[in-house]
Amino acid sequence: MVQTADGAVSEVVEVVIDRVISGGLGLAWYEGRTVLVPYAAAGDRLLVQVAPNRRRGVHHGAIVAILSAGPHRIEPICPLYGQCGGCQMQHLSQAASLSIKRDFVVDALRRLARVPAAEAVSCVQPTQPGHTTTGYRQRCQLQLDWQEQQPRIGFHASASHQVVDVNHCAALHPLLNQQLGPLRQWLTSQPSPAATSSRINLACGDSGVAMAPPILTSDPFCRYSLNGFKLSFQVGDFTQVNFTDNQQLVNEVMALAGSGRQALDLFCGIGNFTLPLRQQFDRVTGVELSPASVDRARRNVRHNGLGDISIYRIDLFNPAGTARLTTDPVDCVVLDPPREGALQVSRWLVDRGRIARVVYVSCNPATFARDSAILTAGDFQLRSVQPIDLFPMTHHVELVALFDRKSL
Repeated sequence: MVQTADGAVSEVVEVVIDRVISGGLGLAWYEGRTVLVPYAAAGDRLLVQVAPNRRRGVHHGAIVAILSAGPHRIEPICPLYGQCGGCQMQHLSQAASLSIKRDFVVDALRRLARVPAAEAVSCVQPTQPGHTTTGYRQRCQLQLDWQEQQPRIGFHASASHQVVDVNHCAALHPLLNQQLGPLRQWLTSQPSPAATSSRINLACGDSGVAMAPPILTSDPFCRYSLNGFKLSFQVGDFTQVNFTDNQQLVNEVMALAGSGRQALDLFCGIGNFTLPLRQQFDRVTGVELSPASVDRARRNVRHNGLGDISIYRIDLFNPAGTARLTTDPVDCVVLDPPREGALQVSRWLVDRGRIARVVYVSCNPATFARDSAILTAGDFQLRSVQPIDLFPMTHHVELVALFDRKSL
């Protein structure tokens, strides 16, 4: 037994990790209780300090000692791993990580969409690995703090607002890592903590580094190449964090989208799928809520000399917004919603009778499974799900799913 600062009593117990579940948490049982342990691997035998708080019989624990390591545990490459909250699965081999991320998707479909286990397993493909497991992240938000008059620059600790001081991040693109030293010098030169911002957003592309606020000299716009196009963006615009493997993602979407006369790109952002879709469809309509992204998408369409693409600002989380979408026949709808998913759009798709195919891109298996249940309860059939490892060393997974309408 261990007494915490508030007087509560926690236990130190021995557990064996059964598997890693959503969030990158190791799942174990102790005396009939479920115990969730971060930074654990399947097969680990651990001493774990179990927190006293109970929530529906689920207990959270922290590793005290690794008594014996599971077969897929490896040595993390970052000395700050376990302190910095940016990565959760550095301690797992790549093969194990890819398999686990597929399991996240299968499990979400089984639990939340009520897809039979055998059907979910056959539908979800093995996770495609990324181009590299390090140096891939091309945008980030750095946190700034002062402790005993010393500047700290880095990322939040896990489940905390405390800033972990970082000199080098294994996930960051080299161009962004190169900014850490000059930013630290700038922060040290400030007369007082009150004179600084609490965070800095960084991004890089083919054209260099962009920063907001612009503390150091940087380009106002960044650009990246995609299917022969040049897409520009500013810090704050949504883009994939991994431009190299974004091309892999776009290739998968284009292969599933097929070709035809009309395509809709919903939650289109700056045009990441919109412009490539024009290579396969006679007309493409992009829809986005963010005014800045709408403006950027329109600029990208113009600057790449494309016609027959229209970009509209519509709130797709609102029934009044989806009511504004076209009633013309549509060969394919591509949607790439934020983590909260596309609940209203899914309902709209079911109500519309003349949409042949839906390609759903998601970074959240839980909300994808919820929306999948809506689509398949209507007239759509889930054909395939392809997880892609766009976020190595973390518990995040991207997926691309294909639905088609059964009655067409």
